[in-house]
Amino acid sequence: CDAIYISPPHLQKIFLKHMGITPYQYIMDCRHRKAKEMLQNPCVSIEKIAMQCGFVNNAHFSTAFKQREGIPPLSYKKLLNRDEVE
Repeated sequence: CDAIYISPPHLQKIFLKHMGITPYQYIMDCRHRKAKEMLQNPCVSIEKIAMQCGFVNNAHFSTAFKQREGIPPLSYKKLLNRDEVE
């Protein structure tokens, strides 16, 4: 906001008007999309995914992921890797 000389509430209003979601929702969507991509790799730990996707910690990542997908990230990862083996 400082770089483009507008207030945070004004940025949020403009962003919401043009994107249909808040900046926070957009960032979380990006983080979640990247996490799902990284979960496809069986060699990458949940902790590393949480850190690289910008979540505060493993618990925050697991909670946010489960809210969106309905299952924890580890279960999601196991499902993906099981499907690849079959």
